[in-house]
Amino acid sequence: MSKKTILLGLAAVALALFISTGILGAENSVAALCLPFTWTAEGLRKLSLSGSLGNGVAIALLVVLGLLPLAFKWKKSWGMEDALLIFTSIAIWYTLYVLINPYVLPDILQGTTGELLLCGSCYSLFLSWAVLRLLRSTRSMTGENFIQALEIFLYLCAASQLFLIVSHASGLDNAWNRLESGNTMPGQNLLPSYLFLLGGFLVSVLEYGLNGWLLLLGARLMKDLSQDPYGEAACRKAESLYAWCRRTLAVVLLSQTALNVAAVIFASRIYYLVGVGFRLPVSSMALAFALLVLASLLRKGQQLQDDNRLFI
Repeated sequence: MSKKTILLGLAAVALALFISTGILGAENSVAALCLPFTWTAEGLRKLSLSGSLGNGVAIALLVVLGLLPLAFKWKKSWGMEDALLIFTSIAIWYTLYVLINPYVLPDILQGTTGELLLCGSCYSLFLSWAVLRLLRSTRSMTGENFIQALEIFLYLCAASQLFLIVSHASGLDNAWNRLESGNTMPGQNLLPSYLFLLGGFLVSVLEYGLNGWLLLLGARLMKDLSQDPYGEAACRKAESLYAWCRRTLAVVLLSQTALNVAAVIFASRIYYLVGVGFRLPVSSMALAFALLVLASLLRKGQQLQDDNRLFI
């Protein structure tokens, strides 16, 4: 399995999860990952109950489905990380078996939570294999391959920011309903609480939106770097990324600080169900600083290249 195929597969999963999130909501979109397992188990159960022939076919299909992960290494050399494919097959067999026969499940795995844990274990094993396989392939990758891989990775990270925005929108709706239903005090003014909820959501959207924009700028820069590291297009985009990193750091820090200070000032007027708490956007700061350093190094390298051309 090639590196490009693995990356495209991960991109397709991320895109499918994002689309399902927009349609189903954050919680239901995660549960949708179990549908391939639950639907397959339901079909195999009906086939098994149809008679002795159907039961034999169901068993054969169960074996084939469990062997699917091993197809990625068919007639190819094996590495240590490929042992995870064997465990993935075992996990698929066990998950499908217990979903076909739910009475054998422990009590803790009953219901939606148990299904998510079982199916998530299968996905986790396969994802771990894919990542470790990519790490092994980096030994033979050239600088251009690394830039292309980074471009795809940045696009995936940008998509994840959209996923976070949709998730926060779903969380805002739930918090709004809990605030309304949980208010048992007559005459309680909920307007400050609603405004604070909305303000927290807008600050999060602003943060994740700017993060996504930085990641998109970084991905576009990687594309130009792979074509011509010292070209005019790469120079312009490095300058743009540098400027946007500075703006993002300032905006994210100031907006989150304003929200924290507002929570202290208006704490007595905010209903307790809102869940006020201190938050520092460390991950966003790290992302902006990392891209800022990258853009700064590229700018200096391009300036040195221009100076060398003038000297020559």
